[in-house]
Formats: sequence, C-alpha cells, structure tokens
Amino acid sequence: MSDETRQTAVAGSGQTPLVVRRGELGDTSAIVKLIVSENNRPADAAEIERYLASAPSVVALVDGELVGMIYSRRFSPDILEWRNSLVAAAHRREGVGAQLVQAMEQQTRDVGYLAAIGVNCWKHAGTTKERASSARAFWHAMGWTIIFATDGSVVVAKHF
Repeated sequence: MSDETRQTAVAGSGQTPLVVRRGELGDTSAIVKLIVSENNRPADAAEIERYLASAPSVVALVDGELVGMIYSRRFSPDILEWRNSLVAAAHRREGVGAQLVQAMEQQTRDVGYLAAIGVNCWKHAGTTKERASSARAFWHAMGWTIIFATDGSVVVAKHF
C-alpha cells in the first residue's frame, strides 16, 4: 500500500465507507481498546507504539472508528513478523480482513521484505478452538501456508 488511503464500501452495510490506511502512533489507544474489547485480554500500549513506529502496520476504520488492524515487527532482515491482526466481530465477514491483509502485504513488499510470518493460537485468553480454526481458514484463503503446528498454535507464512 502506498501512502494513500484506500476507501471502499463495507459489504453488507449499505454504503458505509471503509478506510484502510497505514497505522499511526495516534492509533495506539484505539488498537488497545479493540484488543481488550474483542479478545478480553490486556494489551501493552508501549509495545504497540514501538511496533507502529518501527515496522509496517495497517488499520481499518468505519465512520472514523477503528474496526481492524495489523501491526508487525522485523523478524529478520528480509522477513516481517505480523505480531497481531484483528477485526471487530461486528465487521467480520464483510471483507475488512481481506482488505487489511492485501494492504499489509503491499506495504510489506514496498519496504523490501520478501516474506512474512504470523502465529495463530487458540490457547490465548479470550479465544476458542472454533475462532482459531476460522482464522486459520481465513489465512489459508489469503494464500498463506501453515509451516509448523502444535496442539494449540500454527505458524503461517507467505513469500512475496
């Protein structure tokens, strides 16, 4: 994704505009709020700010409210670790996640990373096996591959 903002209509919501743009330091409190409300677990604002300041990130907004995000950190010189991705339950299955992933993949390529990895785990507080299974199906549909799995976690990856 270049520096411009993408704006489309959210599927199934009439003409409510969905704005997908780079994450900014000013988004930290809204990201913390989303994590706490959707995952029922605490979020470290200082850590999120470090990620937003140092690596690619994207956010999705509907009517000015942050409804989704992905932020990352450098894993190696050519691989980016997508640390967290989340879409508010009220906006799942509307294409928000796919647009976030597409924008984040473009941004990842634009800054020179050749691949990205992420982890999905049902053992985190606030999640379930069903929710993790749905997320894994989403990542598969987005072209990501499971490269390692345990009873609770999977590591997904995509080469650009």
